[in-house]
Amino acid sequence: MKIIVIEDEETLNDALTMFLESEGYEVHSYYNLKDFFSSIYDYLDAELIIADISLPDGNFLEEMKKHPNIAKKTKTIIISGQTEIENIKKAFNRGAEDFIKKPFDYEEILLRINKIFNQKNYKINDEVSYDADAKCLIKNDEKIMLSKKESATLELFLKNRGKNPITRTDNAGSLG
Repeated sequence: MKIIVIEDEETLNDALTMFLESEGYEVHSYYNLKDFFSSIYDYLDAELIIADISLPDGNFLEEMKKHPNIAKKTKTIIISGQTEIENIKKAFNRGAEDFIKKPFDYEEILLRINKIFNQKNYKINDEVSYDADAKCLIKNDEKIMLSKKESATLELFLKNRGKNPITRTDNAGSLG
């Protein structure tokens, strides 16, 4: 899994990056928003962003507001010492999956990552979600039961949402 860390505290950024890499993750770290946004290709295929709110060149929550596709394409965990309830509300309202208050234990980050990526409820859009345990869609508190094939297909799509499709490099599909 590819993770992006955006944290301006150099020692925390380096330590978190090293810890995540030791756990087998591919990590790209940035100390400011400018460098993060200039490396858009790293962002496009990342599965998770772990970001501080206050960075030397801006506020990550404001960037989430300006660029709502950040939270739509990539799951986000906010890490911050700014633990006022308004910041926590903003983070969740702008699409963050989690908010971790500084200081934190690195094991906590792992627990939160595992929780996010092993979830059984998927938000499909603002009105519809999917409950993988019950094998049903939920719209306006109404449950719509799916067949075994429908739920398996939907889960496959949801688990691979945002990933690049596999392209064939062999000649198996060619006519000539």
